[in-house]
Amino acid sequence: MATAIKEGNTAELQAAFYDNSDALVDPDAVSLVIYDQDQEVLLTGITFDGTATGIQKRSTGNYYYEYTVPVGQNITKIFFEYTGTVDSKPSLNRKEVKVVWI
Repeated sequence: MATAIKEGNTAELQAAFYDNSDALVDPDAVSLVIYDQDQEVLLTGITFDGTATGIQKRSTGNYYYEYTVPVGQNITKIFFEYTGTVDSKPSLNRKEVKVVWI
C-alpha cells in the first residue's frame, strides 16, 4: 500500500492479523474506522460482512478496504484502524497515509 495518496484517489487500506505464534489468522468481528489528521472520524461502521461495500478478505488473515479520499476537505493525513478479536483478545492495526494534492 502507498504511504501517500492524492486527494480524490482511492487507496487500498490493508491489514493483517496474527495469532501469538505469528501465524496469519482470521479474527472475529473485523471492523474499520478512518480518521483525519485531527483524529476526527471520516468513516465508521465498516465491517467484514461478505458484501462488496464492506471490508474484503484477500486470504487468511489479510483484509482490505478501498477508500476514496474526499476532495476539498483539507485532509492532509488519514489514519485507519482495523480491529478484530483473535483468541478471545482484542487485536488492533493502525496505520497512517499522507494525503497530497499533486
